[in-house]
Amino acid sequence: MLNIMLVYQDRVTEAWAAKVHDQVAHLVGKENIHASWWQISDLIQPGFIADAIWSATQADVIIVAVPTAGELPDDLCVWMDVWLPRRSRGPGVLVMVTGQPEELESQVSPALQYLREVARKGHLDFIPHEPKNQGTTDDSPSGKQSPDSGIATFAPA
Repeated sequence: MLNIMLVYQDRVTEAWAAKVHDQVAHLVGKENIHASWWQISDLIQPGFIADAIWSATQADVIIVAVPTAGELPDDLCVWMDVWLPRRSRGPGVLVMVTGQPEELESQVSPALQYLREVARKGHLDFIPHEPKNQGTTDDSPSGKQSPDSGIATFAPA
């Protein structure tokens, strides 16, 4: 069973995470996946934090979907700083999905640097996911093109 944790900021980024989830399900079979879905604002709430930490420590794949590769939400960083030392599970993958793929080209992106370091400390492969753009949508954070998950490169190295 492949344990996937999907973390998203809003309904737009939830849809992006869902596309990646569907791609993975297509690769490994829907029946072989256990997924947990988390909105970033819920991660450190008293009623959810223990479950969110446990989900992260058990995940084979953690997908983080955020509108930009700029500064990450504080709640996300606090939650990562709490579960990371508790992760004892074997290798896995941390995938970053963003609506601003051009920011993934920049090595100085705060989100990219932070998540790359989280992956290193957690013994996770890091995949900055550069979505393919297909058409425009009113749901995209900038009114630009909306990402389509091309997760063909998903397999861990």
